[in-house]
Amino acid sequence: MSVKKQKGFSGQLNALRKLARTEAEMQHFGDFNEQIRSEKNDRGAAILAATNVEIALRYALVRRLTVKEDQHGLFFGSGSPLSTFDQKIRIAYALEIFGQKTKINLDLVREIRNAFAHAHIPITFETDQVKDVCKLKSLASSAESLSSSFAARMCHH
Repeated sequence: MSVKKQKGFSGQLNALRKLARTEAEMQHFGDFNEQIRSEKNDRGAAILAATNVEIALRYALVRRLTVKEDQHGLFFGSGSPLSTFDQKIRIAYALEIFGQKTKINLDLVREIRNAFAHAHIPITFETDQVKDVCKLKSLASSAESLSSSFAARMCHH
């Protein structure tokens, strides 16, 4: 590949990465939920729903930790302390952003998302193992409704 093509390639990848890190505004959440509702594929719906939950959790952490705009990479960038869904759940729970029932629901959402994202065979919400995990979701109090509503949507797609 020529140097000129490599630079263009690099620029395109950087632009794509920047797009993926673009902060959502309130109207984006409605659009995101509409994408989930209109998704005809369980795999896509599960991944979209879990991503929306992870984004909401990130916003909650940013508020609690008062993360400044120029610090987002330090907290949430690749290899950083809060780069994974699991790390966000653990820290948010430790900071008492939510209680035990929501933590359980978030962990279930994460596990379901991972199953859909990494399964080498076709799976749906009707697959026995997925249905069994969906049945585990905990009914959280109204103060802990963040993950409960998404867990319900994921498992009743």
